[in-house]
Amino acid sequence: MTIFSVRHVTSYRYFRAVAFGERRVMFRPRDSFDQRLIEESLVTYPEPRRVRRIHDVFGHLRRARRYYIFRPRTAFRNVDHARPCASACAGFPDRQRSTVLTCPFSYDADVVPDLEPAMHCHCADPNDEIRHWARQFVRHGQPTEIGHLLMTRCYAIRESFSCARRLEDRTETPVQTLSLRSGSCRDFALLMMEAGAARSGSLRAS
Repeated sequence: MTIFSVRHVTSYRYFRAVAFGERRVMFRPRDSFDQRLIEESLVTYPEPRRVRRIHDVFGHLRRARRYYIFRPRTAFRNVDHARPCASACAGFPDRQRSTVLTCPFSYDADVVPDLEPAMHCHCADPNDEIRHWARQFVRHGQPTEIGHLLMTRCYAIRESFSCARRLEDRTETPVQTLSLRSGSCRDFALLMMEAGAARSGSLRAS
């Protein structure tokens, strides 16, 4: 079992004082058969008057914080700390474990209909740029470790892209992110998802 310590800080500063309404955060790691949450804390400034926990439609537990602050503030800050204990592929037989740790791998035929929507790209890419970018992280002619694949993609984004703060309520397409070589966290998340879907041709049912 591996114990992780994750600290996530979200900080906002405003040009002028603002009032606060309801804030919802989803920082709590999810408990599952191979992951257990040892401890988790969330400190917020300004201090909320009321906190409640709710489950969303996917079964994730999140905090909903209501603010009753009459004096406007010029800053807002969340500091979340979590210590999950995880075991890679715990409970999988050795044979099955070896098949899910490398790419390409096979899904059982009975789950493919449920997974198929996530195995296709959802953003326009007329020149196949996403697949070309994703292909460079895969070892040709031999299996690629999933952990290594994800690590090198994340490292490539960190080293080759610049982080841009954007206040507009939208997400750049993966093609735009590749072209600009910059983006916000939500742009990079979408790029990673589309890059995984672009390789769906290597994921076959057994």
